[in-house]
Amino acid sequence: MPPGDVARVIAFGGTGKAIVTHHRNVFDPPEIMASNADHAASLAQLPITATSVEGWARLFNAALTRD
Repeated sequence: MPPGDVARVIAFGGTGKAIVTHHRNVFDPPEIMASNADHAASLAQLPITATSVEGWARLFNAALTRD
């Protein structure tokens, strides 16, 4: 979410300048959001089977579809 939007949601009518500054400091540096974790190795150790988004949608088709 863009920092200005975050400020409008959280500032409760204030200017939100501190919120925007904090949000930018946390999320703007690209290295913050980078991940070098080996997700395949992590998933292989879990006692679960990964489901694709399409597969998940098929499982919950009744709940996701309006009549």
